[in-house]
Amino acid sequence: PYELCDDNAPGDEVELFDLTTKDSEISDGQSVVVSYYETLADAQGLVNSLASPYSNVSNPQTIYYASVSTTTGCIATGSFELVVNPLPALVVPTDLEVCDDGVPDGLTIIDISVKNQEIAPNPNYSVSYYLTQFDADNAINPLPVPYTNITNP
Repeated sequence: PYELCDDNAPGDEVELFDLTTKDSEISDGQSVVVSYYETLADAQGLVNSLASPYSNVSNPQTIYYASVSTTTGCIATGSFELVVNPLPALVVPTDLEVCDDGVPDGLTIIDISVKNQEIAPNPNYSVSYYLTQFDADNAINPLPVPYTNITNP
């Protein structure tokens, strides 16, 4: 399956799929031209091919493809699913308060992972922590666990 997260308008289950990213998987090193279709009949007849990027019309949605040999002209067809996965529900956790480490500077080592269960009770989710929204959005510069705070609060 070709899976994406429901990012563009969360909850609508519609995304733009770059179907051409499946070309190398489908061709498997063969000299073929790959095209994509909404129905098997269209794929078999090589009519009404889909443009890429393509917005799915249901979730999941079966996409058909035709693989045409560039040397023989023979056609093989197949299919795969487009799947739009829902985003995890956002949870605003309660404040994490800890005692200072004995040096009255407002800085200490904090086990921020104690909030994981509160933030993501689903065991299939993972939680990472970041100093900025930009870092979180791009999954860069995650904070270490344990973390030593640099400001208070």
